[in-house]
Amino acid sequence: MSHNQGVMWLEVSPAQIFVGRYEALPYPNLTPAQEFVFEAAILAAVPVTITSVLFQVYSGSQLLSERRRSGRSLARMIGEESPVRVLPGEGLALRRCYFLEPGLEKLTQVFITVTAQTADGAEHQASWGASLMTYEQEVDLRLPFQGAWWTIMGNDWTDLHKGEPISQPFALDFVRLGPENGTFRDSGTALEDHYSFGQPVLAPADGEVVILTADMPDNAPGELPRPRDLRDDPRRSFGNALFIAHNDTEFSFLAHLQAGSINLPTGARAMRGQAIARCGNSGLSPGPHLHYHLQNGPNLYVDQGVLVQFSQFRVTGDLIERSAIPTRMIVTPVE
Repeated sequence: MSHNQGVMWLEVSPAQIFVGRYEALPYPNLTPAQEFVFEAAILAAVPVTITSVLFQVYSGSQLLSERRRSGRSLARMIGEESPVRVLPGEGLALRRCYFLEPGLEKLTQVFITVTAQTADGAEHQASWGASLMTYEQEVDLRLPFQGAWWTIMGNDWTDLHKGEPISQPFALDFVRLGPENGTFRDSGTALEDHYSFGQPVLAPADGEVVILTADMPDNAPGELPRPRDLRDDPRRSFGNALFIAHNDTEFSFLAHLQAGSINLPTGARAMRGQAIARCGNSGLSPGPHLHYHLQNGPNLYVDQGVLVQFSQFRVTGDLIERSAIPTRMIVTPVE
């Protein structure tokens, strides 16, 4: 998405920006909040020097949040010397433009205004704005595993998935807990030391299976996959992975699955709770874990991730009817 104003313009990704609203979360008891993330690129037809970048977030006509970065502070953020210049054919990327706001007023719009100067001292501006979308999940999803699992990445500002804001802004990573809440036994240097490795991965709801990748080996903990296994295809960084199409707009994505464990072909019907694979350590994975996110289509880096809520699980013994899951939460599905 771009807005061209002659001398300078902005390109923003993703095409639509979905807001995650957290009106009621299980422990810890957090106040209502909402978040979103995107990336922006500043481009120019002639050399320009950035003097300021202004972000504004609205609820209706009410300005809720405003952040202004001077050219000097922007230089510190991106690790460049001041002043920050944008040259034709190069551009400047603003990665992980992340907003965490109070949840009392529904966020509706975001705007960016970039101010810059050309060599003759003339001032130029480029602006961009978009509506913020709130996704209403239709499918009733259950946790895709058995037993107690620790959410090592969930829906909050600490989640590294937000570095890729198209498909993964609301992704989750889970690891299985063993005795005394450990994640592995002995030294953890062997795959079999990890309690997650080989655990059944279950279909979170009924749907049709779409297998993206099923031919990658499991890596030893802490080791990177071989370049030939990735084949210069960023989708293969998820290792063995599959989508389940629950309806036309909701697709579960489960990744880093164990080599040879996906047991349903493309087009097969999966039923909620059915074992469809095992947890592994394939792709770009530091150790055995299960990656999960919900998308509005089956194409990674094209279709967009949306906030996911699971139903019928327990946290510290309490039954949670339906909720998003923040980082560091230990969750157990209701059998």
